[in-house]
Amino acid sequence: TAGEEIVLARLENGSYFGEQALLDGKHKRRNASVRAVTDTHLIKISHRDLYQILESNKELKYYLQTIGRN
Repeated sequence: TAGEEIVLARLENGSYFGEQALLDGKHKRRNASVRAVTDTHLIKISHRDLYQILESNKELKYYLQTIGRN
């Protein structure tokens, strides 16, 4: 129902979100919102910066592309 809140996940300290939107290379807009229930520190990483990080760290790239999807 439009406007209905559905909790998909509760993230813990050190968790991350939004990486799949950057990894798929399509830069599509997502259809979900995130709301913090406690004080939160966020880091915004551009697609270009993430790409540079992943190209220099193949283990992290593998993790995000495979294990991180679960």
